[in-house]
Amino acid sequence: MIGFKKKQKRFSLLHLEEDELYIKPFSGSRFRTVSDGDGKIEEVHKGTIHVCSRSVLFEPERSEFPLTKYYFRDTDISVKLVSIDGAQHLSITSRKHTDIPITNVPSPYVINYEKTTVTFTTMYDLADLLYNWVHDLQSIALESISIYDKDRVASELVHQKEDKLTFDMSRIESINEKPLLKSELSVHRVHPYTAIPGLMMLTETRLYFQPMFNISSKPVKKIGIHDLSNFSKKRFKLRDLALEVTSKKKNKSFLFAFESEDQRDLIYTYLQRLVNTDCDTDHSIENLTLQWQNRQISNYEYIKHLNFAAHRTVNDLTQYPVFPWVLADYTSPSIDLRDHTVYRDLCQPIGALNPDRLRDCKTRYMDMPEPKFLFGTHYSTRGYVIGFLLRKFPDYMLNLHSGKFDHPDRLFYSIKQEWESVKTGPANVKELIPEFYEDDPSFLINYYKLDLGEKQNGERVDSVALPNWATSADNFLQTMREALESDYVSEHLHHWIDLIFGCKQRGEVALECNNLFHPYTYEGSVDIDSIRDPIERRAIEKQVLEFGQTPKQLFKLAHPSRNDKVSMAELEMKLKQTALDEGGMDRNQSRKSDASSRVSPDPSLKSTTSTDSSSGQNPTPNHKPAVKSQKWDVNEMLKSEFSYHQRVYRGNLTSCGILPDIDRMLFTATDGTVKVYSYKKKAKKMQFSVSNLALSCMDPLQEAGDMFAIGSWDNNLYVFNLAYGTIADSLYAHDDAVSACQVENEKNVVLTGSWDCTVKLWDLRENNIQKDPVDVWYEHDDQITSVSARGEYNTIITGDASGKVIVKDFRKTSEVLAEFDNFCDKIDSINWVNSRNFLTLSDGKITVCDVVGTIVDELTCVNNVKQISCDDSYVLAVTPDSVNLCEIIKNSIGHTWKSQVSEEIGCFSTGRFGAISLGGTKQGSLFTLSIPSL
Repeated sequence: MIGFKKKQKRFSLLHLEEDELYIKPFSGSRFRTVSDGDGKIEEVHKGTIHVCSRSVLFEPERSEFPLTKYYFRDTDISVKLVSIDGAQHLSITSRKHTDIPITNVPSPYVINYEKTTVTFTTMYDLADLLYNWVHDLQSIALESISIYDKDRVASELVHQKEDKLTFDMSRIESINEKPLLKSELSVHRVHPYTAIPGLMMLTETRLYFQPMFNISSKPVKKIGIHDLSNFSKKRFKLRDLALEVTSKKKNKSFLFAFESEDQRDLIYTYLQRLVNTDCDTDHSIENLTLQWQNRQISNYEYIKHLNFAAHRTVNDLTQYPVFPWVLADYTSPSIDLRDHTVYRDLCQPIGALNPDRLRDCKTRYMDMPEPKFLFGTHYSTRGYVIGFLLRKFPDYMLNLHSGKFDHPDRLFYSIKQEWESVKTGPANVKELIPEFYEDDPSFLINYYKLDLGEKQNGERVDSVALPNWATSADNFLQTMREALESDYVSEHLHHWIDLIFGCKQRGEVALECNNLFHPYTYEGSVDIDSIRDPIERRAIEKQVLEFGQTPKQLFKLAHPSRNDKVSMAELEMKLKQTALDEGGMDRNQSRKSDASSRVSPDPSLKSTTSTDSSSGQNPTPNHKPAVKSQKWDVNEMLKSEFSYHQRVYRGNLTSCGILPDIDRMLFTATDGTVKVYSYKKKAKKMQFSVSNLALSCMDPLQEAGDMFAIGSWDNNLYVFNLAYGTIADSLYAHDDAVSACQVENEKNVVLTGSWDCTVKLWDLRENNIQKDPVDVWYEHDDQITSVSARGEYNTIITGDASGKVIVKDFRKTSEVLAEFDNFCDKIDSINWVNSRNFLTLSDGKITVCDVVGTIVDELTCVNNVKQISCDDSYVLAVTPDSVNLCEIIKNSIGHTWKSQVSEEIGCFSTGRFGAISLGGTKQGSLFTLSIPSL
């Protein structure tokens, strides 16, 4: 079979200068005259013309020719529109241009000072548009204003000329996906070397990023929500408005910077609702420290987690993860990690390891005006990270140094020399990066065979020179990792944590510990949004970009040693008092918080979530409201007639109820609506939309009122006003679908159950459900299918999909009164009989249970039961072909009504005194059992 090789794109945003904007690509050709040794020839190349805010860059289609960049700032550049053979062309004359070699070996750029005239043609007669862009941008470049003002004016020009970009909805993967946002959000995807502007859209299954310009073969990045392994809030350029998500696929992380903190928090809150339960959010510092002390995680893992919690990320070179130098011997022929003298003093910051250098810094500090600091450089900067990663990512350094590698003597070429510079250099106080303790040696070995030049002593720079004790790069990394996990480091690492993440990081204590850096490097020291002068703001951002950022402070008090001999309880209490983990607790702990600390999403946005349950199924909500009825008049009930109304509605009816006027009958359905049916007129009356997803359960807030609590698959609990047909209120109730709800007026509470396996108790005040739950219970391990409470009995009963039933006392909800594991299938319904007994429906069987945990009886008189309701003596049992009135004590059927219902029954409810019963099917039909006098 014949295949076609995909064209490889050679252009990269790394070819742009810092803060240079990418604007627009044009397909076309370049004509130029070049020398070939014997004379001059005309050269024609097809390719792409990339218009940027400071230059035009031409990317030839043929890979043997370099990319060429023509800067607008060259003062004698000439731009004009010429006509050749009746077609318009752009002509550029420049005194110099820059060639960017594109080979298998990244190489420095080549500046050609020969005056050159090139002519560009465009496809689709776009020469006028190309000329207008280049002419206007060149005019800005030649103005006598600051570089900041030039960039600002160029940015304004882009906004004026380009129509507002909207998210391309055709890029949504599936037509079944529902966007969760009213409109796309403007964001930047942050790479280690640049930030790409674009648009974000979120559905219940995917996060989408559409770049503002298409220089990739994939115009939209699609990130599966259920593929996420973790996500967390981050800082970007001193502002707390970024979000990082990590996908399990290739363990790839993505950092997005939003226009505001509120927009970031909106997406963060949605993700909390949508991700799988095994997805981590911001880690609990207390738990991490306990795991570290208990040897459940290594020193490497603990430092990595602390970096993560302190907003460090590999996607931002200005906030790259920080790791310590732990060894101090890089000269000996061999090394014994049991010898404490081979280790660095972890109690001291790098800047204090050399007493002479520290003395000089203190002298300078005394003579310095405010704001004072000991060290003008930092232990973690973008330049340091790029220097360490030169051999792995050479393009980073070419971008940083305008197309050149740094001077050979300043490159990272020797471990021994780097340590000596750290100890003695007047301004070198750098720590290490995580790569020094991992298993990839590519940052140490010159695999690309880069031409890094010669040092002043004539020695060529190649792979990094290793210590004498290292037999190879792999052996070096292995020894470094063993040193990091050594007993000595384990015993002293908490001192280094105090310096980098803890109590010795800032303020007077930092000065006393010789650990004080420039104020701008600390979180919260400058409110970048309050600075109105754009030049000053840009200057501060530049300083932070070049000179580093101190990690977020995680601890106020001294960090405990790994070897502290304290009990787990004491340690946990101590850490809770000292940790500053503002990012929140881990997913499991956050569920145990009485009050939700999440930011509520935009109330005008409809919240939806996947209809898949956590088990991967798509079950029908199983809640059947507990019956709040008086004793049935059985003699009247025996006169009842059965009536069947086929396919009144479309779709699945999930719960039902009868209003006191015994006319209006209410149903909830999987189409997200509340439906009203008139019993007397035998006709549909009204239908109200509540949610974009299925409604699963409902219960009136007052027995004779028009206000209802309604649960939905979108995780919300709604308060619905039937009199006005409107949503009076809504609250985000659970992390998954609300599957059951009951209002208990005796206690003024609402009880809810969910597919997230939790049961919550909510305070009810004057028809208003309070936003924070009164209590949350975690005893169930499977989806909650039924909840029932009787305030006069002070008892709450809950059942789940695995067949577990739990009984609790309102007065002491922390304790379980009884637990039943006898049922082999899900609990379809729970119904009260009296203060001691209740009925359960499971696997088509009705069981009589005692609240102390005893199964009293099984009603064998009827089988294959689908729905039930009861009073204190009788139960109505609905089977596929009949409705049966059973006497509980005698375990016998008193009367049977044959039904014509051939569909699966979805809900059933009995009204006051048993005068009327109502049921609905999963195909939209309904049936009634009522006395003729109604």
